[in-house]
Amino acid sequence: MAYSQLLCAACNNMDDKKKRERERKRKEHQLARRRHRRLDQCDLQYVFLTDAHDQQFLQVCVLVFQAEFAGSTFDENWTSLACDVATCHYCKIYIETVLSKSDIVEYQGYSLEQQTSGRDLKEPVILWWTPFTGEKGRLKKCGNYLCYFTEDRNFHHHPLTKAFVFYGSKLDLLDLPLPRNGPSLDWSLLHEESPKNVPALSHKALLSLFNYSSTFSRYSHVPLTLQYLHSLESLIETKYFVPTQVKNQLLSELSPVVYIQSGCNTPSQRDAYVEELMKYIPVDSYGACLQNKKLPENLLYPSDGTDSDEFLHFISRYKFALAFENAVCEDYISEKLWRPLAVGSVPIYMGSPSDWLPNPDSAILISEFESPEKLAHFLKELNNDTVRYESYLGHKLDSTTLKITNKKLISSLSSHSKENIDWGVNVEQFECYICQRAHIKMKGDTELSVLNESHYLCPPPSLHYRDLKMGDFWSQMWKVGRCEARVVRNFINQNKTAYTSQEFTDALKNLLKGVLALGAYWNYNIKCNKRPRHFGVRELYRRRLKQGDEHNLVEEMRLGDLSGLFDHT
Repeated sequence: MAYSQLLCAACNNMDDKKKRERERKRKEHQLARRRHRRLDQCDLQYVFLTDAHDQQFLQVCVLVFQAEFAGSTFDENWTSLACDVATCHYCKIYIETVLSKSDIVEYQGYSLEQQTSGRDLKEPVILWWTPFTGEKGRLKKCGNYLCYFTEDRNFHHHPLTKAFVFYGSKLDLLDLPLPRNGPSLDWSLLHEESPKNVPALSHKALLSLFNYSSTFSRYSHVPLTLQYLHSLESLIETKYFVPTQVKNQLLSELSPVVYIQSGCNTPSQRDAYVEELMKYIPVDSYGACLQNKKLPENLLYPSDGTDSDEFLHFISRYKFALAFENAVCEDYISEKLWRPLAVGSVPIYMGSPSDWLPNPDSAILISEFESPEKLAHFLKELNNDTVRYESYLGHKLDSTTLKITNKKLISSLSSHSKENIDWGVNVEQFECYICQRAHIKMKGDTELSVLNESHYLCPPPSLHYRDLKMGDFWSQMWKVGRCEARVVRNFINQNKTAYTSQEFTDALKNLLKGVLALGAYWNYNIKCNKRPRHFGVRELYRRRLKQGDEHNLVEEMRLGDLSGLFDHT
């Protein structure tokens, strides 16, 4: 994340002179930080700081950079950051652990030239095939293991390269490290999103090409199921909580239900459901989708986005909050569910059927209602019955010490916290897992791991309420994704070293049985970095959507009648 994105809102009130000075320093720091790994907010970043007083090396977790580093300068090699922690007024630095001298010696035993060029490496190389971390090269310590991580494809055929890592949202089916060299090189998949952008990942033919995963599934090697839940304390605390009596008084100016969404065309077709629900109960909709109210000016661009205090206080005034995922997948749970739970608004949830709620009655599940009209009738009853309404707020109001009864939720968060001590969180943790496996395999371990559907369990879109305008579009995309996955699998089984866009197109058309309605579009290419790429129907849909012409594409899909092609496959 760019430094400028992490500047605090308070900095905007500085006078012009201070702003100019801040901008100058920001550019200096930004230039220096290019030699460090990109910082993801609330992720561990392994940079080594030196306390100006006692020269003690510290490993730190930088949560928020506010404005500038007071008294801080980068050294001439940009490999460490000297910081007077005692006078660092503008950054919140949380000291995680104190590194031993041996750790520092081992890490710094490699020169900057070795770290950036990879020459004289002795450790396994982990290559990010799809750019994600922004790193040219870096040695990283993972407990007792050390690996070299890079996005430099010059390491494709390096003898020490032991694994390729792919970020799902950037996966290009025409750009894979072929040939697939069996068990000698691991393929690892990081993908925290739903299959909206990459339908092919929902299918075994493509998933089984990967050895390790970090996805939202609990069955993943490094699960991201609870990535958006900060802590159990966030569910229990009452910082944002508004008592029911006050919420009832606010009904004179607010609707009982709030909906804030900016992604309007989704496999779950959530907007169609909400639009129908609005016919039977008032809903305040503030996002780009179905907007009928505007957010206050101070909430249009909050410094911390939808996690800002101002925004959380704003939505906490509502008795109910629509929390609809863009796709319904096992264990796919975004901040849409956790946010209303944290502020004390009862979520109306469309999403993972799994049992991750803090208590059995912590949310209203739309899957339990025959129609939006039936749901609206239930919400009206609940809105007029304080006792029944507050039964959904046990995690906030329960007087006992056991406000959260879901043992699986408690144990999962607890185990993640323990694992994070040595390996960090999310991306950091997955990198370390891959590093560990690389070292184990180098010692002769021959165990082969292959992903199955449980690592990314997203069935065909099943709609709670159909968007007549979109028809079966997303269901068709799921099926086209299955064909794309089969094409890639067939090419790899043939031990191809490469295949062209035209070869991919021809093979896909054969699987689609020559549907004429799509024929004119499967040759669709766009230029990216001066070379053609093929992105399939989903990219064509995006282009059509920008042109306001998605209806015609849907009609073409209907004319092609793709659904009948897959009934017996």
